[in-house]
Amino acid sequence: MASIKINYLITEGPSKFDLMTSLFDGKTVEFTQKTDKNIVFKVKAIIQSVEAEDGSLNSWNLKIFVLPDSNANIPKSKSFLAYYNSRTRKGTVKIT
Repeated sequence: MASIKINYLITEGPSKFDLMTSLFDGKTVEFTQKTDKNIVFKVKAIIQSVEAEDGSLNSWNLKIFVLPDSNANIPKSKSFLAYYNSRTRKGTVKIT
């Protein structure tokens, strides 16, 4: 059976500094996301890893851990992969 893949748009997210403090100090960050049906929700997360997506120093591949107190309709206490641009504060989260 094939797994279902869902991408949520990140419409607003943390600054580059907040990404860094989340990764190194465990600070909670918040991502505002939107579904394909225009349902908007907020996700509280901790950054587990960061990888430069290109040489711009604004484009990142993230691994985020969604905290249990998030009001999102996605699995809590799980890690997800995300693409995020810290200049535009937009991106996508992949849920499989």
